[in-house]
Amino acid sequence: MNVPKLVSWVAIPLGCLDLFRGMAHTVFLGTVGADKSGLDFTSFGGPEQAVLMAAFGASNLLTGVALIAAGLLSRAMALVVLTAVPFAYGVTGLSLEYWIGGLDATAGRWEGAQMMAVYINICLATVVYAWWHVVFGGPKKLEFG
Repeated sequence: MNVPKLVSWVAIPLGCLDLFRGMAHTVFLGTVGADKSGLDFTSFGGPEQAVLMAAFGASNLLTGVALIAAGLLSRAMALVVLTAVPFAYGVTGLSLEYWIGGLDATAGRWEGAQMMAVYINICLATVVYAWWHVVFGGPKKLEFG
């Protein structure tokens, strides 16, 4: 499979960003949860919020390692992981919409929402470009004469 190098160039930095996000949601759980998101882990439902936030952080750590490793070792695998990321977030969004009517922007402080929109769009743009390149053979050179 002729996967463009761009896939690795995108996967590795996004993996580093995921490691940062994972650290924020696990190691710095109290700071991010309380100061940035306004959560009170001591109130009713607070411990459950902390567990869910930490589990999300653990998944960020795993995704970060997967993106970095795949970007360094196999562009084809990096493309698979980059393809899975927006799919997973899309399924999550649909599930939230179905079960709770979506996320109310006024119900919480979603500090990372804009960054995540950029992150997912970078994944999507890279995936569309790379799969186009793989399926159709990349850009064709113009020959004159």
